[in-house]
Amino acid sequence: MSQYSSGTVAVFSGNYTGCGAEGIKCITGAPVDARSANAMKGGSNSTSDMVVEEGGIIAADSAFGGTSVTVNTVSADGIIFR
Repeated sequence: MSQYSSGTVAVFSGNYTGCGAEGIKCITGAPVDARSANAMKGGSNSTSDMVVEEGGIIAADSAFGGTSVTVNTVSADGIIFR
């Protein structure tokens, strides 16, 4: 699931196991509500499970999967709250 630019996406409790390049990807400040989602693409955490770029914002409380940035820390790519 990818979200670009404006708009808000709610993927609460979504299951993204087995996805291709990324599980959940958010680009350019468009917020994604991924609470309790399963973004783990494979059998272990990966930096491509939940990805932010160019100021993306993902709320991932109780979500499963690795992250492309350090959680709860603002970076040039964005932030993933967990």
